[in-house]
Amino acid sequence: MTSGFLTNKIPTQSAYYDLVDIAPGYRGADDTLFVPVPDGMTLYLGAMYQATGAGAVYASPVTGGVTGTAVPLTPVGNTDTVILPNTFSGVDGVRLWVGKSYGLPSSVTGAALIARLYRSDRTPPASFTQGPWVGGMGHSGCTFDGVPTLIRNTGIRGGTAGYAATFVEVGDWL
Repeated sequence: MTSGFLTNKIPTQSAYYDLVDIAPGYRGADDTLFVPVPDGMTLYLGAMYQATGAGAVYASPVTGGVTGTAVPLTPVGNTDTVILPNTFSGVDGVRLWVGKSYGLPSSVTGAALIARLYRSDRTPPASFTQGPWVGGMGHSGCTFDGVPTLIRNTGIRGGTAGYAATFVEVGDWL
């Protein structure tokens, strides 16, 4: 049971990642979730997690098809008021992944990941970056139903690919 899940209405169960046998650093696009950032928008991210060793939830900005330096997302407590401390703008998107920065035995326990977009030419109200999670802006928790599928379609203009996944809602919307 995720501690403090009622405060920000996050999923009741957390995900545990044992990173002992995982290579440190960015492992490639296939081990990430790409989140596009439309032109003129800023992506606000919050990762509610706890880590041991060198573990973290990372965001690697992508610009012009090039994946940049990984940024460890600031760990947000499950009951924190400000839930979106990380921002990304002027990029095509970010690749989100769980990993470690060096070879130390590590783990990550993730409770929630929250993303919101806001126009870059405006300052959002303080309430925009605060919890709780708001219905209609996502779901209360899900898991993959099987393994996601990556299909490389063509090599034209740097290549195109399709990515498909089926999700099953597992959270409890309270």
